[in-house]
Amino acid sequence: MTTTPFVSRPVRPTTRRRGSITAHVVRPRGPRGPQDGRWYWRARRGRTNLWSGWASDEEIVARLAELAVAIEDDPMLSTRSTVGQVLDAWLKYFLTLRRRPASHQIAQCSVDRLRHSLKAIRSGKLTTSAVQRWASGALDRYSHSTVEADLRRLRCVWRWARDPERCPQLPQIGTVDLGLPPRRHRHTPSDPEVMAVHTHLRARAPRWVVRAFELQAVLGTRIGETTALRWSDVNLVVGDALVSGKTGARVVPLPPAMLVRLRAWRDEAPAGLVIGADAPDSAVSGMAGWLRKACDDVGCRRWTMHALRRRAVDRLARAGVDVGTAAALMGHSVQVMLDAYRQVTDDDRRRAAQAAALGDVLGRSADASSVQLRLEGYGATN
Repeated sequence: MTTTPFVSRPVRPTTRRRGSITAHVVRPRGPRGPQDGRWYWRARRGRTNLWSGWASDEEIVARLAELAVAIEDDPMLSTRSTVGQVLDAWLKYFLTLRRRPASHQIAQCSVDRLRHSLKAIRSGKLTTSAVQRWASGALDRYSHSTVEADLRRLRCVWRWARDPERCPQLPQIGTVDLGLPPRRHRHTPSDPEVMAVHTHLRARAPRWVVRAFELQAVLGTRIGETTALRWSDVNLVVGDALVSGKTGARVVPLPPAMLVRLRAWRDEAPAGLVIGADAPDSAVSGMAGWLRKACDDVGCRRWTMHALRRRAVDRLARAGVDVGTAAALMGHSVQVMLDAYRQVTDDDRRRAAQAAALGDVLGRSADASSVQLRLEGYGATN
């Protein structure tokens, strides 16, 4: 009789503490610990997660020391602290977390907008009515989606600030009514409208605005992809550009007319952003303002830079490009491209009916009936 040898199971580490920070081993999704002598730890301060990841006993001790140094100079919050001080303290904490650089940048922009309007208010007096007044004024300056995102950010900051180890006496923020979001501009411009706006921008807008508009109109990329395109991503010999967006990187071919422009632009500035070094950090929002003004000046219906992307999808569909290839060019799945971007017009329906020759069946039926009648008449005479 064979016996199975006894294998001792690894001992689960006990909780580690450093000041007000505690770290304990948790069960992660996927592979379980230990992995090469490392366990999956979660470090918390009160109810706030500070860090989580794989670490050995020595590594978690060093990590706790880093977290303690990062938060030891957090200001003591009270009901007499201003909202600006609370926002600054939360942002300092948030920047210590392991997040994507884009997440840190979005948080910074949101805090800047909130601080601009609320920084002088005492945190103990930030009631629901005060937040409602702020939201009503913010809707006059920013879009509904931006105010909604800033309100979510403010609630997140307030939950963090009302932690028992910070300032639980802060008032709660109740329900804030932002009203119904306005209808989005879904107008896809026609070719004459695009050419009119392009001519207007070339006469009055800065150089980086014109370049961004031309790239967006020709390539059909997202506005963020357009403004972030660098010369190191452009291959003027092969004639394509490597575009990186939220759905990953993809290669977009450059039409001959665009290649001529790009070669001229590169002679002026062979490095950096394709749209030019004079483009501001807020190029995306800056483009929206220039485009709105141009639409008003030329007297056409307002449309957004994203409408140029929908226009590209429509032109690909009308040119007979199969949906798989069009989706690859746009950087989306076929389903998303058809649902969100493709807009079927009355002209599209008429061209489709004509191309399919749907009315020919009636003509063929009439011809068949006349032939049958002639055959029957021929049989009667014989």
